[in-house]
Amino acid sequence: MSSMIGQYTRTTRALEVEEIVLHQVIEDFEEKARQAAFRVRNNNTSPIEYYMYKKWMDPLTLAQGMGLYRWQVKRHFNPPF
Repeated sequence: MSSMIGQYTRTTRALEVEEIVLHQVIEDFEEKARQAAFRVRNNNTSPIEYYMYKKWMDPLTLAQGMGLYRWQVKRHFNPPF
């Protein structure tokens, strides 16, 4: 009698779940980019927000990449004009 206790096997189902989640994340960033593009066209935000979502980033990731604080990046999303 063979026991599978303590053994981990990766099934095709697990790969399908990972693929579904990845597609959902991509769709979410694409939707955020579309919404940001609309706000850019209406002068309600900076193009930085649009490009941030197009490159699959969030404000924290962008801030870390630029060596800034998150609030400094988010400040650009509310232009003074």
